[in-house]
Amino acid sequence: RSEPAQLVVLDAIGNSGSGEYYSYLKEQSESASVRVRAKTAFAVRFLAAEQARPILERAKADPSAIVRKAALQSASTQAEHANGAAE
Repeated sequence: RSEPAQLVVLDAIGNSGSGEYYSYLKEQSESASVRVRAKTAFAVRFLAAEQARPILERAKADPSAIVRKAALQSASTQAEHANGAAE
């Protein structure tokens, strides 16, 4: 699958918020492509925190600032949704 196609798939998975695709997300979090790793980190933003945590922790330690930033954005979105659910 081409990188542009991977990015589109990751967008769709991220928007779904479905944990059904966790193994695919975990696999993509180890991609050689910075863009794919960043998109993967952002894609987990709507997953349950327990599911997203391993991917986000890996992304927060990524050598690429782009991936680290995506992980922080994803974690922030998760926190906002958790706070909204608690209200």
